[in-house]
Amino acid sequence: MLTLLFNLTFFSYLFYFVNCWKILIFNPRLSHSHVNYVGKIADILQEAGNNVTVIQQVQARKVSTIGSKKAKVIIIDGIDVEEELKLMKNDFDKNIWSSKGKNLFSVSKILKQVWSISKKQCKSLITNKELLKKLKNEKFDIGFAEKFSPCAFGIFNKINITTVISGAATGFGESFFEDHGLMYPTSYLPPIMGGENIPKGFKERLRNIITYYVSKYMYVDASILSIQQAFDEVYGSESPNIEKLSKKVAFIIVNSSPLLDFPHPKISKIIEIAGIEYNNYNKLNKLNKVNKINKLNNEWDIILNKRTKNVLLSFGSAIMSNEMPENIKKGIVETFKSFSNITFIWKYEDKNISFAGNCSNIIFKEWIPQIELLNDKRVDLFITHGGLNSVIELAHTKTPAIFIPLFSDQKRNAYMFTRYGTSKIFNKENLINSKKFINIIEEILKNNSYKEKAEKLSLMISKYPLNGKNTLIKSFDFAGSFGYVKEMDLPSINMKILYFINGKNYDSFSNKIIKYHPNFTIKIDPAVVTPCCVDMLSPGVCRLMLNRDPKKFIGQCRDNPDFSFLQCCYSCHFTTQAYQEYNISGDELYEKDAIKMLLNPYNSTNDNCFDRHGISFCESFLKRQGRWSSKTVSCSQSSLAFRICRRSCGYCSDQTKQATVKYDSEIAKDMKKCSRLF
Repeated sequence: MLTLLFNLTFFSYLFYFVNCWKILIFNPRLSHSHVNYVGKIADILQEAGNNVTVIQQVQARKVSTIGSKKAKVIIIDGIDVEEELKLMKNDFDKNIWSSKGKNLFSVSKILKQVWSISKKQCKSLITNKELLKKLKNEKFDIGFAEKFSPCAFGIFNKINITTVISGAATGFGESFFEDHGLMYPTSYLPPIMGGENIPKGFKERLRNIITYYVSKYMYVDASILSIQQAFDEVYGSESPNIEKLSKKVAFIIVNSSPLLDFPHPKISKIIEIAGIEYNNYNKLNKLNKVNKINKLNNEWDIILNKRTKNVLLSFGSAIMSNEMPENIKKGIVETFKSFSNITFIWKYEDKNISFAGNCSNIIFKEWIPQIELLNDKRVDLFITHGGLNSVIELAHTKTPAIFIPLFSDQKRNAYMFTRYGTSKIFNKENLINSKKFINIIEEILKNNSYKEKAEKLSLMISKYPLNGKNTLIKSFDFAGSFGYVKEMDLPSINMKILYFINGKNYDSFSNKIIKYHPNFTIKIDPAVVTPCCVDMLSPGVCRLMLNRDPKKFIGQCRDNPDFSFLQCCYSCHFTTQAYQEYNISGDELYEKDAIKMLLNPYNSTNDNCFDRHGISFCESFLKRQGRWSSKTVSCSQSSLAFRICRRSCGYCSDQTKQATVKYDSEIAKDMKKCSRLF
C-alpha cells in the first residue's frame, strides 16, 4: 500500500512539474533561413518533452531544407509555381549586384509575385478539407507561425487552436509595433527591411520615415491582405479576420538579441532568442581551448594550416556567388591574388572556376561548415553579406568582419554590428575596384583593435543575463497553461490617436459629441487637395533612373500612375529632360497626364481608376472600421490612399464616380499648399 502511494505521489509530482503540450508549427518551405529558424524552435520544444508537429508545405522546390531533425514533420506538396519563381529570381538577380538592389521600391514587383504565390499556396492548403479535419482531430494546445506566414493564423482558427504564438526570423519588426500598441520611433530606429543606420539629421530621418511606411506595407500589410483574400474566396462570410488573429498572440518569438539589435521600446510579450544554438558555448570553449570548439575534419585542418592567415567569404544561401556578374568575380579574384600569404575560402556554388585562372591561394567550396570555421582561431576575417543568421553566428565567435550588404535587412544588420568597432562595411558596387577592396582587407587584418573588440563582444554576449533556449521553453509552457492573457496587452492597442496623445481631453470631447449626436460615427472624407508632386524614391534615385534609361523612364511616367504621381512625380513632369520632347511645359504635361491616366472616365483603355484591395476594404477604410478603427490614416495621405483606395478616396474618375481631387500643377509644386504624402 505504501509502495502504491509512493508511486502515485511520484507520478503526480512529475505531471505537476513537467507539462507536455501538443504544438502545431507552420513552417513553409520557401526560404532556407526562415525554415532553419523555425525548425530550430520545433526541435528545442520537442527536446523539452513536448509533442511537436510541423506542417511544411513545399512552396519552392529548389529549397531542400526541412529545418527540423527531431520534431514530426508533415510535408505537403504545394502548387507548382516554379516558372513564377524562376521569373521572380531573374528580376531579383538583375538588380541584386547593382544600385537598384539598394532601393526599397525596386523589390516591390518581386514582392507582389511573392504574395501572389503565397495566396495560391494558402488556398491549396485551406481547400484541403481532409488535412484540416485531420489536424482538427489532433486537438493541438498551441499553434506557432511566423507573422511572415499569415495563412497559418487562419488555419489555426479553423482547426480550433485558441492559443497562438507568433514570431519572426528577423528582429522585432515594424509591423509588430502598431499591432501591439507601440508607436514606431522613426526618429531613431531604422526599419528591419530597407533600414540602415540610426538616422541623423533631417534628410536621414525623412528617408527613415518613408522607408518605414513603404517597408511595413510591402513586407507585412500586403502579405496579410493577400492571405485575407484567399480566405474570403474560400470561406466567404465565415472567413476569419487574419489581421486580428495575427495580433491576438500569447508571445512573439524574435530572432534578436538585446546586445545586437538597435535599442527600442518593447512589450513584455517579446521573447528574444538569437543564438539559441550557442547556449552551451562557454562550456565548449572551456573544454576546447585551442582550435576545436566545433570539430573540423582533416581536409579543413590541412586547408587552414597552409598559410598563417585565413579569410572566409560567403554570401549566404539565398545569393549564389556563381551568378554574380563576371566583372565582380574578376575584381574579387584580383584582390585575393594580391595576398599570396593568405588563404581565401570562397563559398562558390559551381565547379566551373575558370575565371580564377591559376590562383593557388583561393579555395572554392560549394558548401562550407560556417559555424565551425568561424569558431576556429585560424580564421582571421569573415567577409559576409550580413544576413541575420551569419551576423548572430559571427557575434558569438571572436572574428572581425567586412560586410557587403546586398538587399533586405542586410545593411541594417551591418550597421547594427559595426557599432561595436569589430567590422567595416564595403559597398558592393566597389567589388570591381580591387584597390579599394585590398585597402579594407589590409585595414582589418593589420589593425588589432578589430580583433580585440570582436573578442570583447563575444565575451559580452556569453555573459549577458539571458538564456534564450530556457525562456523559449518556459514561454510555450506558460502559454499552454494560461493561453492568451489579455492583461499583458498595452492599453494603447485599441486607442484612437487623439486618445493616445491626450486621453482626458479627447474622452471629454468625444462624450459631448456622442451626447448631442447619438448617431455620430467617424468617417474619412475623400481627398480634395492636389497631392504634393515630389520624388518619393528620392530625387537622386529618380534622376539616376532617368539618365540610365530615358525611354523606359518616360514610358513609366506616361503609363503608370503610381510611378508618375508618387514615386518619381517631380522628375516625371518638371525636369527639362522629361517634358522637352513634347514641346509643352512641365505644368501642361502634369495636367495632361492627370487627365489621361486618372480623370478621363470614357477612355476605354484607362483601367487606372480602381481600389486595389476591393470596394469593401475601402469602405472600411473610409468609415474607420475593422482594422482601420485605431489608425490615423486618411484619404489625404496620398502615399497610402492613392495606392490602396484610389477610386473611393476621389483620386480618379470612372463612368460612375467623379474625382474629388483637383490636379493643379502650381499647387502640386507648392509645399505650403499641396496635400502632404504622409
